[in-house]
Amino acid sequence: MTDEQIRKSMTSEQIQLERKLTCEAIDGAMAFGYQNMNVPPSDDHWLTPYWNIGRKQAELELLSASKSAAPDGWGHVAIANELWQLAECGYEHFRNALANHIKKAYQDGWDDRKNGIVSVTYGDLK
Repeated sequence: MTDEQIRKSMTSEQIQLERKLTCEAIDGAMAFGYQNMNVPPSDDHWLTPYWNIGRKQAELELLSASKSAAPDGWGHVAIANELWQLAECGYEHFRNALANHIKKAYQDGWDDRKNGIVSVTYGDLK
């Protein structure tokens, strides 16, 4: 059977499952590449380009992290640089997560208020 004949014989559910599994395989290959693990069996394997993308992403992040050094007052101690990078990265993730939670809580409270629901957080609206 040709690829076209196979496709014509598949149900929409089978096609959706095939797409889902393909996406999961690509995500996995990129994650393994990022971690530099489970190298694809050959250079012509269909997942090799995605593994390489994950590898490049990790290399770019490492390069970016190495460019941000600790402040001058800290000296040139490797551990200080590493701690500074972790703090810098952690702060950004913390700030973004906090901003998202505040935005969501505000929106939820506003939606409740519009619908006349008394929120535990805001108390009685009368």
